[in-house]
Amino acid sequence: MLTESWTLHTSNLNFVPGRTVPNHVTTPLGADGAFDVHNSSGDTQVVADLFGYFHP
Repeated sequence: MLTESWTLHTSNLNFVPGRTVPNHVTTPLGADGAFDVHNSSGDTQVVADLFGYFHP
């Protein structure tokens, strides 16, 4: 899990209720391989797929 110091305070997707909105994001993973999804208002459903990765 990422710590608060790594939380980005920017929006990657804005949507209105009742709409299905696709999106593509490149994001860093935590040491445990996890990432967080935040919603600032209400409840939402999220589907996330891993599509490729960067290797150092």
